[in-house]
Amino acid sequence: MLNDELLEERLHWDLDRVRPGVVPLDALVGHGRVIKARRRAGLAAGLAAVAALAVGVPTVLSGGGSAGVSSGGHRTVLASGTIDGKEWSFVTEDPVPVHCPGDVSGRWGTTSAESCLGEFPAATDPVSLTSSGGFGEVDFYIAQLRADVDHVTLTGTDGAVWTPTVARVSGRRYALFAVPPKQGIARLDTYAPDGKAIAYTVPYIGPADMPNLVETWYPAGTTPTQAAVKQTLLSDTMAPASTLVTATVDMGPFGVCFQVSVPQGLTGATGFGPDCSSAAPPAATVLSLRDYQLGARDLKLADVNNAVDHVVATLSDGTTSRLIPLRVGGRSFVVTFLAPGVKLVGATAYGASGDQLAKTP
Repeated sequence: MLNDELLEERLHWDLDRVRPGVVPLDALVGHGRVIKARRRAGLAAGLAAVAALAVGVPTVLSGGGSAGVSSGGHRTVLASGTIDGKEWSFVTEDPVPVHCPGDVSGRWGTTSAESCLGEFPAATDPVSLTSSGGFGEVDFYIAQLRADVDHVTLTGTDGAVWTPTVARVSGRRYALFAVPPKQGIARLDTYAPDGKAIAYTVPYIGPADMPNLVETWYPAGTTPTQAAVKQTLLSDTMAPASTLVTATVDMGPFGVCFQVSVPQGLTGATGFGPDCSSAAPPAATVLSLRDYQLGARDLKLADVNNAVDHVVATLSDGTTSRLIPLRVGGRSFVVTFLAPGVKLVGATAYGASGDQLAKTP
């Protein structure tokens, strides 16, 4: 649903992870995060903007301006279309709630939910995108545009290309669109007002019930260098009934994504993915361990710089564990599945000569 809590919870992968970075190319744009596509053709201020989307086949629209939202105290349609015979739309009503800079309601058929646009971060990336995923098979996307971005084009996994509508709400410009069932976003391109391409991203297409994830942006005209590789980093069992637990890494132009399996019916399980980050390798001085809680056991996982020879983990039971990086697709990863009740107190990364490179916390 489009409420703030669900957006933040479901896409905690990461609204908050909009952060600058660089991809493993000589030329690279800020690495950002959050999900999917936005930017569209606009209309005149105060009128409804329409983004037509056919069943599974997006329609190419003209790019350009943005639709404005007036302050006359009425309902305004920001974007709309039809998917599987049901109308979808994003609408806003004036005046907006006092606590929210902009309030929008997403609707598909008889289903609807609201979201506060003020919760979306202003990114250094060309687009700050999030998704609601609360309409079953249809994913709704809302994206705030950087000041120099006029519109975006989306390329679907079926090869169709379309330009979503851009609307202005409370002084901010947003691209709003819906993606049909079994359709993913293969590429998102951003453009300046003069039509010049700025940057593009190749989203990560995960499980069918999850929206696509955007992590890495590339300058227009450049080519990603990260090889497409998918490999299991850990395979272990745990109670009850020796349930198999796996940790998998999936790499490609989109970046690096982790997926940890969750035993069915397990309570207290948190932190599962896809959990993605930029294609840019981490610095040698950085050691960021991800935490996945599976009941009484913790699984720790990290993407580390190739200069890391090993990591020494200090545990709450007074012992230490030496973790040797696994080399996959030109990258290095460390992973450990702690015993029940045992916690990680700290970890230190060392180089081949024994020099300390990074430490956490």
